[in-house]
Amino acid sequence: MEGLAVTCPCCSQTIYPRTKDYLPRPGTFKQYRCAHCGAWLTIDLRSRIKLIAVSSMGCLVSCVGYVELLLALGIPVREYKNAVLWPFAIVAFFFGQYAMARYMQKIAQWKVIEY
Repeated sequence: MEGLAVTCPCCSQTIYPRTKDYLPRPGTFKQYRCAHCGAWLTIDLRSRIKLIAVSSMGCLVSCVGYVELLLALGIPVREYKNAVLWPFAIVAFFFGQYAMARYMQKIAQWKVIEY
C-alpha cells in the first residue's frame, strides 16, 4: 500500500513513501530513498520528538488500561491467567505502530540527509 504523496526536498519531484517509512529505523537516519534523485531522506527532528512524546504517552495509557482491565475482570495481575489477554495486547501493539506511522504522515516533513 502506497503512502500519501509528498514532495522530495532535494529534487521537488513527487514521492510516495510507504506508511512504515514514516517510522524511524533503529540505528540509522536513512528512512526513504528518492527514486528520482537517489537522495536519502529522513524525518525532521521536531516531528521525531513529537512522535516520541505521543508514543510514550500512548504506551503509558495502554499499560495502565491493560492493568485496569485485568483488575476489573478479577484476574490476578501476577499470575499466568493474564496470558489470555496477550494476543489482544500484541494486536494493540501493531495497531499502535500503524497509528503512529499515520500520525507521522500528517505532521512530518522530509529533509535530505547531509553527509
